[in-house]
Amino acid sequence: MMSLQGGAAVAGAESRIVWRDEDPAGPRPYTVRAGVGRVVEVRLRRLRHIDDVRSVGALVRAAARRAGQSAIIFSDMRRMAPVPHLLADFWSRDMRELNPGIARTGTLLDRDNVAFNLQLERVVRCACSPMRRLFFDASELRAWLAPAATTAELAHLDALLA
Repeated sequence: MMSLQGGAAVAGAESRIVWRDEDPAGPRPYTVRAGVGRVVEVRLRRLRHIDDVRSVGALVRAAARRAGQSAIIFSDMRRMAPVPHLLADFWSRDMRELNPGIARTGTLLDRDNVAFNLQLERVVRCACSPMRRLFFDASELRAWLAPAATTAELAHLDALLA
């Protein structure tokens, strides 16, 4: 099901948005995938509208439900652009809804993306879960997720971090 919202074609069950003002063959603003076992992969580059936050949240919740109890969420936000203040507030509230269903969440950041990193630190703090952590180093992120992961899940995380 496709609908037009905020100048974009929003794919209901798809893990992407194709923006009119961008090259459709270019990088997607975000992707969410159910990985191996309980691993959920999230890659964010940009969130422009509240509908983007809703869409990403719905996709993550759906992937986490497919993963079963205690999802392990790996997020790559190294290329993420800062979001408007009101979106950040909504984003943290949306994250809180998923807290009971996660074992651990690790988010990989680019150390040089200072404005976004500070913003996401606040978003994660307001999401109120000690199971959510931010990392600049892939090996530290792996070490954080490893105790919650099976051997197969850990092998998949290693491939994502390679």
